[in-house]
Amino acid sequence: MMEYSHDTISAISTPLGVGGISVLRVSGDKAINVVSKIFKSKIGL
Repeated sequence: MMEYSHDTISAISTPLGVGGISVLRVSGDKAINVVSKIFKSKIGL
């Protein structure tokens, strides 16, 4: 059984290749804080 970690992590969720959309998964206690520093949305996070 794995223990829960409070670390903030990221991973590429899109398969290798050419595509119109890329997905980057970010999770953890500080995920919103980290993403808000590099991603700007018209409607907010």
